[in-house]
Amino acid sequence: MESHMNSARHPALKVLNLDVWRSGVPVVRHTSFNIWPSEIVALVGANGSGKTTLLEAVSGVVKPSEGAIQLHGNDVTNKSRRHRNRCGLRHVRQGRRIFADLSVEENLRVTSKNVALAYEVFPELRPKARMRSSELSGGEQQMLVLARALITNPSVLLIDEISLGLAPRVIQRLIGVVKSAAEAGVAILLVEQFATIALEVAETVLVLARGQVVLEERSDVLSKDPSPLHRAYFGATAVPGREGRLPQERPRGRSNSGCSSARSR
Repeated sequence: MESHMNSARHPALKVLNLDVWRSGVPVVRHTSFNIWPSEIVALVGANGSGKTTLLEAVSGVVKPSEGAIQLHGNDVTNKSRRHRNRCGLRHVRQGRRIFADLSVEENLRVTSKNVALAYEVFPELRPKARMRSSELSGGEQQMLVLARALITNPSVLLIDEISLGLAPRVIQRLIGVVKSAAEAGVAILLVEQFATIALEVAETVLVLARGQVVLEERSDVLSKDPSPLHRAYFGATAVPGREGRLPQERPRGRSNSGCSSARSR
C-alpha cells in the first residue's frame, strides 16, 4: 500500500467544538479531537450515543449546526462530500453498502480502475471477481467495501462498525488490513462496538456518551487499567477536565495535504 510522503504540519482530521442536531435534538455536542497520519482512533459508546452521526458529519452526509471540520489544515465544514473526497476522505458506512446486482469486479471499478490493488489487499476476492456481490458472505462483502475505499488512496478513512455480525477470524483479517493502511500513512477513525477490539487495533480510544467525548486515552493505558473505560462507557461520566477541552496538538506521521485533485493510484 502506497505511503503518503509529505511531512504532516496539520492533523489529517481536526474536529473542533462540533454540534449536530437531528429533528430538533442535539445528537453530537461540543466534540473536539485530532487524528494524525498513521494514527488509528477508535470511537466507542453505547447505542444512540451519536457515533454514526459524528462520522456522517465529518464526511458531509449531515451538516453540523456549530463547529468546524478540517482536513489537512483545510476547513471543509461547509464543503460538499465530493470536495472532501478530493481531500482524501473516505467513509465506509455501516451496513456493507454494495451494488448487489453487480459483480465483485464491477463494484470495484465503480470506484477505481486499480482493481489489482484490491486483490493484492484481499486475495480472497480474486476468485470471486465475476460473482454477483449479493452472493458473497457477510465477511467477503465487508472486504469488498473496505477494498473499494482503499483503492482510491485515501488519507483519512472513516469506518463504521467493521466487526458487526462477523466471525472472530474474519474480524482479525479486516483489522490486519486496517493496521496496514495506517502504517502506510492513512489516518483512521474507527467506530467499534467491542471495546476489546478497539483496544487491540487503535492507538487512542474516544468514548462518546450522549453526543460528547467523555474519555480520551491511549489504548495501552486502558489495557493496563480498563476501569476508566468502563466508567465512561457504562456510567457516561465525563473524566474531569475532558469536557470542552480542545485536542492536543502533537505532530506525528506523514500525510499528503493537497485537496486540489482527486486521489488515484
